[in-house]
Amino acid sequence: MAQDSTTHAVDDLAHLSWRDNWFLANFPLTSDTVLDYFSGSPFYDPSCNNEQIRMQGLDPSVLYNMVGTEYVVTNQQEPVFFIVEKVHRYNKEETKTLQIFYILEGTVYQSPSLRSLLLSRLSESFFHISGSFESLQQSSLFSKVSSDLLVNSDGIEEQSRVENSEKVTKYFQEEPKGVEASIIDRILFSL
Repeated sequence: MAQDSTTHAVDDLAHLSWRDNWFLANFPLTSDTVLDYFSGSPFYDPSCNNEQIRMQGLDPSVLYNMVGTEYVVTNQQEPVFFIVEKVHRYNKEETKTLQIFYILEGTVYQSPSLRSLLLSRLSESFFHISGSFESLQQSSLFSKVSSDLLVNSDGIEEQSRVENSEKVTKYFQEEPKGVEASIIDRILFSL
């Protein structure tokens, strides 16, 4: 039960972004300052190993010997883009990524999970497919009752379509005029 509430809390943060304009005005974002900047965000877990090292004034290389949750900068394009991963360290070599965050021009975002991304895309696809079926269904509501009248499912006459149909029928029933007759004769002869 505790995992469900944790997962729900993580999902709530996925719709959140954070920015500290004061920090950005006073310090440039670099590989040395980005974790300090990130530590002010609501995404940061104050019980992580990074915080313990910072509070004790230890060298950051000590992180590799600790076990527990920590934050690591995995990719960067200073000063515009940084990727920060929340990982659980089991030993010096083994870690598991728990969450991914990115900082784009000073604004921190939580990266969506694969599950939420797929659900979003599937939901959007089903919405468009449903709209297509509704459109298709509406276009097939008309049926021919007689040669002169089209009626939709509500019984409402479609007079303009009938009038247009009558004009086209009348045009083709007329005798072709001189030039038109010779063109039609040539077409029929070539067949």
